[in-house]
Amino acid sequence: MNKNRSLDFLKVQAMAFAVLVLLSACAAQPKVAPSQQATIITFAPDKSEPISSETLSLAQKMLQGRLDAVLAGNSEVQVVNNTLRVKLSDEKDLPIAVELATGRGEFNFVDSDKPISTGGFIPANPIVIMTDVDIDIATASNVSNTQTWIVDVTLTPEGQRKLREYTKSHIENYVILTQDNKILSSTIINTAYERGQLEIVGEFDKATAEVIATQLNSGRLPIQLVVAR
Repeated sequence: MNKNRSLDFLKVQAMAFAVLVLLSACAAQPKVAPSQQATIITFAPDKSEPISSETLSLAQKMLQGRLDAVLAGNSEVQVVNNTLRVKLSDEKDLPIAVELATGRGEFNFVDSDKPISTGGFIPANPIVIMTDVDIDIATASNVSNTQTWIVDVTLTPEGQRKLREYTKSHIENYVILTQDNKILSSTIINTAYERGQLEIVGEFDKATAEVIATQLNSGRLPIQLVVAR
């Protein structure tokens, strides 16, 4: 055989082998469609609070429950290096996930002698009529034929008693509802409140009403979470 032809044959074999190896390597790597890629965000405890592993685990379970109740897509909350890592299957769920995680869910019904608009200041040393502990269940619902959403609330027996006794002796005062130290709504007391149900009314869209209802149902997170930088 001609020596040059032998070298050419060996080159062809080497090239074929290289192509085969390359194709095998590509086949070994699974293709991931963009829609299958998860969105991940990490939340860290507020540095001002000492955190135990038990507290972080409880926060993980509560946050998972909140996300499961509201988000359209799937989610997974994991404890990773003293933080909570949230994996979302739908990137559109990210803003609501942040709100559910960073909102501790502390609700207070306080007294005021005047109405306070959303964004206003909470009175100094307010009288607390009742809290989120006095709420049995909350549900977001749509006002018929409108784009407005409200939160329907059922009180516990103790919550009903507290509200009835207070409103009976404070006619024409206002009940101010605060969420994590922010004014959520303001309602005048016209008569003693005898019912066990009430409505939280504000300029709520569907997502906002669902977040409020979910936080009321889950209870307060045991720690304050912030987006990790």
